[in-house]
Amino acid sequence: MTLTDVPQSGRAPVLKAYMSKRAFSRSPEQSARLYFGLAPDAAMGEIEAIAGRYPVFRVECD
Repeated sequence: MTLTDVPQSGRAPVLKAYMSKRAFSRSPEQSARLYFGLAPDAAMGEIEAIAGRYPVFRVECD
C-alpha cells in the first residue's frame, strides 16, 4: 500500500466530497462545521481557501 500526498490544488474536491457524506456517524452539517468551520454546502472557493490546512492522501494498493 502506498500513500501519495495530493497537492493542495487537488484537495478541495476531496474535502467537498468528505463534507457531503456522513462521517463518523455525524451528519454532514456537523462534520463540516466541526472539522472545517464551514457550512456543508460551502462554495468550492471557500474550501480551496482552507485546503492547505488539511492533508489529503491517495491510497494505492500494490
